[in-house]
Amino acid sequence: MGFIAVAMMLMLIGPFLHTGGPMADSRPTAAGWWCIGSGVVLLLTGLILMTVRDVKNAPAAEPDDSFHYTCGFPPLM
Repeated sequence: MGFIAVAMMLMLIGPFLHTGGPMADSRPTAAGWWCIGSGVVLLLTGLILMTVRDVKNAPAAEPDDSFHYTCGFPPLM
């Protein structure tokens, strides 16, 4: 998950590293392209690692869990 978090951060920062002028007329700098490219590589690496390690969602809570404590306190009955 760390790979994916860092990848998303890099991919969001990359477009803001651009040459001067209005955003419509400017292009990303070398640092911007590096951030975007590194983000894509890390995102793909993270997704491949999650697939290989067979990461699954947490199991759902029991719907009939009437004795579930919230914040360490028993339910009020």
